[in-house]
Amino acid sequence: GVAVFDRELRYCHVNHAQTVIGGHSVEARLGRTVAELAPGMADLVQPVMQHLIDTRRTLTGWRLSTAQTDPSRPPREIVADFHPIVDAAGTVTGLLSLVRDVNGEQRAEQAIRASDYRLRQVLDSLFVFVGVLTPDGTLIEANRAPLEAGGLDETQVLNHKFWDTPWWSHDAAVQARLRAAAEQALGGETLRFDVVARMAGDSRMTLDFMLAPMRDDEGRITHLIASAIDISG
Repeated sequence: GVAVFDRELRYCHVNHAQTVIGGHSVEARLGRTVAELAPGMADLVQPVMQHLIDTRRTLTGWRLSTAQTDPSRPPREIVADFHPIVDAAGTVTGLLSLVRDVNGEQRAEQAIRASDYRLRQVLDSLFVFVGVLTPDGTLIEANRAPLEAGGLDETQVLNHKFWDTPWWSHDAAVQARLRAAAEQALGGETLRFDVVARMAGDSRMTLDFMLAPMRDDEGRITHLIASAIDISG
């Protein structure tokens, strides 16, 4: 949430996020003080805000709870930063407030963890091969199916160059082809070909293999995605 106060600690600007975190609409806040809108909070916050204006000091990372200031509302943990606004003459004309909803951040993190866990469950339940490589070809993620089929544990494959992992150690030509494919994928190509992998008990499995670049929002390649299905038949 973003809010701007004048020297009398009246709201001059409020964004929508601030109204979600603190209640009261934008219209209800403009021209009014914290004391008018939330008397319980004003006793705690307003003296600090006034001190920052008087001393031209900045305050960051101040953790507050709505339970301290407004018991009628559901408890909400927030972190606030305050920055004096100084004009060209060096006069403090107001105060900028930046507020983060810690509860919201925690809920978002929990949702991401739950989503990652569900995705992992889906991948681990499928008999497909999925791996994530860094741009230099280091394997950093692998689902359970190829580990179990290869009689391997994560320590034998993760943080190793993909072409050097035990699945391919039986054939130097296969290793060379995978390494060349990684270089091509890093150049933006998507590669697909059949390859023979070494599995548990020194058995072999023929795979329909694909290696594709993964890009960020700006189009930069950040990872390579390896995937394969068993076509041994």
